[in-house]
Amino acid sequence: MKNEILNISLNDLAEIEFLSRRTINVCRHYCLNDIKSILEFYWEYGNFLRLKKLGSKSNLELINLCLKYENKTEDSSNILSDKESGNEFNKKLEELVLNDGLSVRAQNLCEYNNLKDIKSIVQYYWENKNFKKIRNCGQLSNLELIALSEKYENEFIKTKRKLIIENYTNPLIDKIEKLSIRKKAVINNIIESKLIELSFRTFNALRSYFNNDFSINNIKLLLIYQETKIKGILNIGEKSIDEINKFKNTIIDLIELVSTFESEEDIKIELFNAYLVKLFPLDQAFLSEISKNYDFSTGLPVFKTIKLLIENKILFNHTLNPQDNL
Repeated sequence: MKNEILNISLNDLAEIEFLSRRTINVCRHYCLNDIKSILEFYWEYGNFLRLKKLGSKSNLELINLCLKYENKTEDSSNILSDKESGNEFNKKLEELVLNDGLSVRAQNLCEYNNLKDIKSIVQYYWENKNFKKIRNCGQLSNLELIALSEKYENEFIKTKRKLIIENYTNPLIDKIEKLSIRKKAVINNIIESKLIELSFRTFNALRSYFNNDFSINNIKLLLIYQETKIKGILNIGEKSIDEINKFKNTIIDLIELVSTFESEEDIKIELFNAYLVKLFPLDQAFLSEISKNYDFSTGLPVFKTIKLLIENKILFNHTLNPQDNL
C-alpha cells in the first residue's frame, strides 16, 4: 500500500485532489511527476517557494498535499513512533489544558473522540482540515483546536525531516564517508580543477549554495540530488543542468576510482597527478609520461615534472593563480 501511494502520478493527483492548473504546470516543469518526488522536495526544503513562477497559493496547495500524503506513506498509523517522539509530542490533554490553555469544552470533545494527545489531534487535523466533523464541536472549539494543531505541526514537520536526514543512507555517501583523508584530498584537488569548466553563472550559483566550500564533504549531497532538487538551487537555469550533471558524473567516477586504491603509492601518484591537473591543462598522456619508469616510493618526481613542463612549453606559457605553489 505504501509503494502504491508513493507511485501516484501527478495526473492522478490532479484529478483526485483538484490541483490548480498553475500548480500542475509548475510541477511538470520541475519534474515533480508523482507524490514521491513532491514529498522528497518538501522534506528537503520545507516548502516550494524555490520553484520559479509558483505563487503562495500553489505553495500552500502543495504543502497541504504533502501533509496529507506523508502520513499515508508511513508504515505505522502514528505520525511519529514513541521512539522518535520527544516529550513535546507526547503531551496529554491535561498538559495541553495547563500549558497551552486548552478549554475544558475542547478537552471533553477530544476525550470523547479518542484524541488523547497532541499527536492524535494534529493527525486528525491533517486528515480532515478542521474539527467540524466531531459531534457537538462548535465554531469556537473548532478554531481553538485548529490553532493548537498549527502551533505544533511545524515541530512535527521539522522533526520528521530531521529523522529522514539522519536515517538516510546512500551507497555513494557511505563510500565517501569511508574514504581516507588522503583519498579525499585527491578528490578535492580534482573538484577544484573541474570547477573552472563551469560557466560563470553556474559556478556562482553553486558557490553561493555551498558557501564557497567545494570540498567533497560539503558537496556530497549534490552528487545524489535528483534533477528536481538541482533546479531548486537559486539562480540555476535550464542551461546549468547539463553542466552540473557532467560535473557530478566526473566526480562520481573519480570517487569510484579512488575507492579502489589500496596502496599508499597509488594514492600518492593520484594525489600528485590531481594537483598537477589543478595547476596546468594536462592530459592523461602527459601524466603517464611523468610516472613512466619512476619509483614513487623514493619521493615525488618534482624535477622530472619541471623538465617535462619546460620541454613541452607549458610551465612558462601558463599563468598560475597567486595562491598556487608548485
